[in-house]
Formats: sequence, C-alpha cells, structure tokens
Amino acid sequence: MVNKFERIDLENDVISGISEEIFDGCCTFTAEELLQTLKEIFNPREEEIGFFENGVTCKVLKPGKNWQKGKIRITLEFCPDEPKQPTSPLDDIRKQMKETEK
Repeated sequence: MVNKFERIDLENDVISGISEEIFDGCCTFTAEELLQTLKEIFNPREEEIGFFENGVTCKVLKPGKNWQKGKIRITLEFCPDEPKQPTSPLDDIRKQMKETEK
C-alpha cells in the first residue's frame, strides 16, 4: 500500500468506527472532538498543550544527518484503504479468452 496519509480537517471531518472501549462507548466524533478527547486522555500540562497546537521546540536526529532544531506536534491524519477491484461474472470468460488467444 502506498503511504497516502492526508491531514484531517478539524472543522469539517467526522471520524467513526474507533474502538468504543477506548472512548467510553462513543465511537463517532468530529475531528475537533476527537483531538480534544485525546488531549483529555493525555492530560497535558499547560506547557504541553503545544504538542497539539503550534508545536513544541525540540531537536531531531535522522540517520546520516546532524541534529536539527525545530518543532514537533501531534496531528490527525487519514489514509483511505485501497478500493477493491469490482468483480464481474464475465471475468472468468475474459480470462479464458485471453488464454485462448495466446
């Protein structure tokens, strides 16, 4: 599968199907409600709220590179499943025809 994650729109997107055990029976949220719920679960102190908003200052070390200063934050992203190819009752016939042509 190709990594096709895209950022969730906090103002407009709705998320459903998340485990009910994790969120006390509720499994459908607006993206903004889910992010707020995650903040409550992590219970960040005031200085840690930046993880969800503008980011917090940090340094990152990547293989083969030097330390780089910047910010890190938590966001919501979504990657849709690859659609399955529709099947047709004619698929078997087409396959036989291709084999016959060879």
